[in-house]
Amino acid sequence: MKSGVLILTVPDALGGSVLDVDALHALADRREPAEGFVLDMSQVGFVKPHGLVALLLTARRLAALCGRRIELANMGLQIHSYLERMDLFEVGGDCPLHNYPPLVMA
Repeated sequence: MKSGVLILTVPDALGGSVLDVDALHALADRREPAEGFVLDMSQVGFVKPHGLVALLLTARRLAALCGRRIELANMGLQIHSYLERMDLFEVGGDCPLHNYPPLVMA
């Protein structure tokens, strides 16, 4: 049975070493299916290229559990700008992440 929409806080691991992204993958590991997922980006201060890939792969795993795109919330303006410049929301036209600019923090 699926639960409602779950909010998962993304740790500030996307800008660290490659080994730090395990904390992000732990968000999706052993996760039960839900109606949807929201990734709260308020703790993320910087994103390196490998962090971007880790975010995308984690979102794909979560999207497979709920059958919907994953929402990103509460990200800083610089993070949002970087994700847009990297075309994260347009990856192959089937990106599992959903861009909600109203949820961007100043």
